[in-house]
Amino acid sequence: MAIEFKHKGPKVLLAEGRNDCHVILALCQYHDVPETFGLYDCESDTRYTVFQIMVFNSRPTFPQVLNLREGNG
Repeated sequence: MAIEFKHKGPKVLLAEGRNDCHVILALCQYHDVPETFGLYDCESDTRYTVFQIMVFNSRPTFPQVLNLREGNG
């Protein structure tokens, strides 16, 4: 069964693709990172950028977004 990386909870970590989600998940499991956020697969770097713009333009009603590229949020 495939894992769905389309988290819609209050804390979301955006990833450019499915492989990125799997790597992040494996790293979190290896380092015992508590599950305080979910992963969202944007499916491409273009969608990642568009999704970021949508998120940051719609604050504060949208979930907190955790971004590995630029720090938290």
